[in-house]
Amino acid sequence: FTTDHNCPDNDPNQCVDDQLGVPLASKQAYAVAFNQDIFVKSADDPSSNHTVTTNRGGISSLVDFTDDAAIPFWKSQLARSFDEDITIFMHYFGELTSYDMAWDTDNCENLTECHNLFAFNYQRAARIAIGEYAQEHNKGADFAPYYFARAGMTGSCSFTPGVFPGDESTNWDQGHGLPSVVPAMLNLALSGCYAFTTDIGGYWDFTAPRTDEDLFIRWSQLAALTPVMRIHSSTFNGSVFPWTWAEGDHADAETYDAPAIFSRYAKLKVNLIPLVDHWAQRAANEGVIGPVRPIILEDDSAEAMAVDYQWLLGHDLLDAPTVFEDVSTQEVYFPSGANWRRVTVNIDGQLLASNEIYSGGQTATVNLDSELNDIPLFVRCGAENPLLPVVDSNVTACTLP
Repeated sequence: FTTDHNCPDNDPNQCVDDQLGVPLASKQAYAVAFNQDIFVKSADDPSSNHTVTTNRGGISSLVDFTDDAAIPFWKSQLARSFDEDITIFMHYFGELTSYDMAWDTDNCENLTECHNLFAFNYQRAARIAIGEYAQEHNKGADFAPYYFARAGMTGSCSFTPGVFPGDESTNWDQGHGLPSVVPAMLNLALSGCYAFTTDIGGYWDFTAPRTDEDLFIRWSQLAALTPVMRIHSSTFNGSVFPWTWAEGDHADAETYDAPAIFSRYAKLKVNLIPLVDHWAQRAANEGVIGPVRPIILEDDSAEAMAVDYQWLLGHDLLDAPTVFEDVSTQEVYFPSGANWRRVTVNIDGQLLASNEIYSGGQTATVNLDSELNDIPLFVRCGAENPLLPVVDSNVTACTLP
């Protein structure tokens, strides 16, 4: 919440709507939280609220979620959205803690103790707020708000399974760019976070170039095979969309057919909704791994353990996205116990079967087309899965040559 506001005596009823970019409701919320004394305090002066400078240049204070007194306030804020039938939101930040902050001493006393607890209780507060709002307003089972977070600790996914790994860089860097997405997603999947999402094209271009066309395409193809496919579109150097290059809104000239590729994979994403929903419901109701399933669940060999950039979507679709730049071939490991048929994505977002068959339990080199039309995708041979949109006419039996 910004402290830069016009609310005489911190009276929410006196707040003036006079600033572009600072909503009146935000000013009023700050005044309410200030009067309830629920902000994180300054370690140097525990009688004063700690302030931070945001990445937008504003001066803000943080609600202290290590203190349960913050929960009613947070519920009142979320209720404003629920009252307007807004039930999808990003529960942003939560990790911005430092040694110059003072916390609710009933629960923790220093950064070492409070850092993880703060993020954990932040997600917990939203879940409690949702439950209490539903009860107080007699909401039925169809009231199921979805929110995704970027901060938490062990157990946080019991509050929300939706997680994104932070502001990835708009590049091919293994530590923070496109390749970093997959290991983060697989680790989260094993932790019970089954509704992963990523910023297509990346976000952090403060120190990286604006998203290139090939990077955007490869990120889109990857995201289509995850639970949530989402363009972030608010980067510092200019939003990017599938049509950005075709419309000449980028320093780089159009090289690929990004709109057509994105369209096919977006349609695939829609066609895969029943499969993702099936596995998400299983995860929610039975506590099992969700739609994104690391291949080590199928194959515990040393070779499978060494694979960083592949997963199974459900049980029968092997995804091996292309996460490195300027490559014409790719190494793919095929889980043991089955043969695997290569598929591509047709204009209707269906998986078009080929006669390219690979044996499980081995690594093979597969070719990539120069137009970036597809990433390596494979369907388990013999799978009769009604949730997979496979078109397999005019193909041979699923046996090795």
